[in-house]
Amino acid sequence: MTEYNVSIVIPAYNCSKHIKECIQSATNQTLREIEIIIVNDASTDDTGSIIEDFSKRNANIIIINHAINRGQGAARNNGIARARGKYIFLLDADDSIPPKSLDTLYRIAEEYSSDIVFGKTNSEVSQDGNYILSEMRNVSLETYPALVYNHSVWNKLYLREFLLGNRLRFEPPRCAEDVSFSIRTNLVAKSISITTRETYNYRFGRQIDYTTKQKIVDAFHNVTNALTLVEKSSSPLLIREMRRKTARNAYASMIRAERVMSRDELKKLLAEWQTVLQKMPDAIINSIPPRHSEFCKLVIDGDFEAALLFRERQIRSVSARKSSSSAKSSPLRWVCRKLCSQILK
Repeated sequence: MTEYNVSIVIPAYNCSKHIKECIQSATNQTLREIEIIIVNDASTDDTGSIIEDFSKRNANIIIINHAINRGQGAARNNGIARARGKYIFLLDADDSIPPKSLDTLYRIAEEYSSDIVFGKTNSEVSQDGNYILSEMRNVSLETYPALVYNHSVWNKLYLREFLLGNRLRFEPPRCAEDVSFSIRTNLVAKSISITTRETYNYRFGRQIDYTTKQKIVDAFHNVTNALTLVEKSSSPLLIREMRRKTARNAYASMIRAERVMSRDELKKLLAEWQTVLQKMPDAIINSIPPRHSEFCKLVIDGDFEAALLFRERQIRSVSARKSSSSAKSSPLRWVCRKLCSQILK
């Protein structure tokens, strides 16, 4: 028998700047039967003392302390293992949730017996809202392939028995593990429900701030591993969309990589992308936005220097447009919305 309706799992590492707002948003939920599990992943700033102070004032806050830094995936795994709620909600320490978030998601999960429920994300950049066009109940990755574009694990309410029964855990590599976990959970979920209500406040910018060479490499492996999973066990339509998502990721990955990698390191990464992209049908490469397609073709041909120069020109062009006008919808946003509109017809 579960003791709580929902267990909120918060992995925390050196997040003293935002952790107070995060925990406060969790304690302010209108759904009262909840527990809050905070995993302090060996923080070296004031995160630990802030968490301890909240714990003294809130009986439903549990703290797990890591002796060494083990990464966000391991922290989430420990939180999930400790959880006693019927459902599990993953919340990042620098984000927050509106007061009615868990109440909204919990009621939908209970009414429709959903394995996973999530809503829109309030953010400075487009996230889940790209493809949430209407209220949806009891869909799956097979019936709604646009779900491949959602690789976030936060802002989702998971049935705990669903995670435990399918042995779903975060796996190495330790960075950027969300894509693999999201694909694996979506592949086995029999019922996924989506609401148009905003249920998560996402703080944009942390990926750029904390990007390292290892994270770039880990992200590559997670995306390509997720593609392999889909290609082994999915429908042709879903495989097509996962391939398109992966191909576009090759172009997008250069934004962060250029900040932390030398030119030789970037070319080495592009050589790995070449191996992946060369296996894709021409129809896939030609179906993605023009900038992404042209970049991928240069990588496929092995002209890495031209690919990097092309990407640099695009970055300068985007920066110039942003400085003269408000940001417009990204190519990814446009593709997602077009895809979803076609599927829903």
